[in-house]
Amino acid sequence: MRKIKLHCKPRTKIKNIVKGVNKTLEKAEGVDMSIEQLVPLWTPTWDSFPKDKKMAKVLKHSLNGAGEPFDARDQDPIRMVGVDTDQFDADFWNEHLDFMAEEWEW
Repeated sequence: MRKIKLHCKPRTKIKNIVKGVNKTLEKAEGVDMSIEQLVPLWTPTWDSFPKDKKMAKVLKHSLNGAGEPFDARDQDPIRMVGVDTDQFDADFWNEHLDFMAEEWEW
């Protein structure tokens, strides 16, 4: 698991963020991984963000853990995981990680 802190403009598309993360991972020594999707940590279904949408739009029109409309732009920091769809298992993440734990703080 690697933590990467990225800054992006509101109009940045998800696919460009995924591309930037993969470029960063390529440069990291001893890391042989890439991501395909970004998954927000506050949703009830672990659905990834659509790649062709802008970051500000997907944050504004999110759903919270109860499935209710939620504007995630107010979160600080905004937490997401980058996943490889072949290896991602939501049940594993739900059992073993607490995304509000100290390890996820900067």
